[in-house]
Amino acid sequence: MPENLSDLRLLLEKGYKSLLHERELFHSNARNRNIDLPPTSPLAPSPATEHDSQLYSLKQDFRPSCYQYAEWMISCVDDTRISFANLVLVLWGIEKCYFEAFSYVKHEEAYRSPEFDEGYRKFVEWWTAAEFGKYIDELEDGFNAVREKGEAWDEEQGRELMRVMLEHEASFWASAFS
Repeated sequence: MPENLSDLRLLLEKGYKSLLHERELFHSNARNRNIDLPPTSPLAPSPATEHDSQLYSLKQDFRPSCYQYAEWMISCVDDTRISFANLVLVLWGIEKCYFEAFSYVKHEEAYRSPEFDEGYRKFVEWWTAAEFGKYIDELEDGFNAVREKGEAWDEEQGRELMRVMLEHEASFWASAFS
């Protein structure tokens, strides 16, 4: 990461720590519903030490589209041909998809119904929280800051990464409803 973008570094670290909290949300919700989640190894305290070892349990126990998406994300980080700006762009895209998908649900009539499952409501509230929306805006600002500070940005590569990310998102959401 470029050294002159310390605000972006702090934002990315904050986002990673939020993932740790998200994971606990999933586990808590599963426990409340008596659902046994597949075992996963503990997350590292820093994203710099996460790697393929985490994906083994995903491959065994998660739907193929989820594993393939996680594998693709890690491959992006490992691919030295992908610019830092485009890595930030991909992260923004992933988070934006979640925000928009859950915002759509939140504005549906079924969500306002008293019959709406409270367990799902927690997820909707988590991914539509104002703080999460602010984080997404800050990621977009971070991407623009990286470009403005002269970080190499390959627009064609960025478009291709976003296309692939959206394909993975479509597969992920299709598997979530099947």
